[in-house]
Amino acid sequence: MTKKISLLAVSACAIVAAGAGAATIKLAPSAGPFTGTTSQHHPLSFTVAPTRNRIPGEKTKLEFKCPDGSAGGFTVSHGVPVRVRNGAFSGTVKGSSSKGHPYTMHLVGRFSSRTRASGTISLTITYPDSGACTSGVVSWSAKHR
Repeated sequence: MTKKISLLAVSACAIVAAGAGAATIKLAPSAGPFTGTTSQHHPLSFTVAPTRNRIPGEKTKLEFKCPDGSAGGFTVSHGVPVRVRNGAFSGTVKGSSSKGHPYTMHLVGRFSSRTRASGTISLTITYPDSGACTSGVVSWSAKHR
């Protein structure tokens, strides 16, 4: 069985700011679009706000597997809005899919330079007939274009 979900809007979110260690160098990323790929071989994109301290959300697709053996894909259209602090960001969003299935998505990232970033993203979505389906931890990398 294949499931396909489209995330059209994020109605509820909990943003968790990334903690900065004492040795962290302050790094403000370049404003504008970043593009890259995930370890699942899907495109990923996000835009750094002109203030260079905010990412309103990202776009990608996450594949997931369920305990009952089914699998599917989750299209992320708006993603997790995060604040960038000292070159790092982290956030979690909880909501419901367009069909009312609860999900949690978590994003972590760090800018290694003003024009390059990498991190991880994960998704758990629960279906009444399949249980808690998960993408696992999916790595990603992107560069400013």
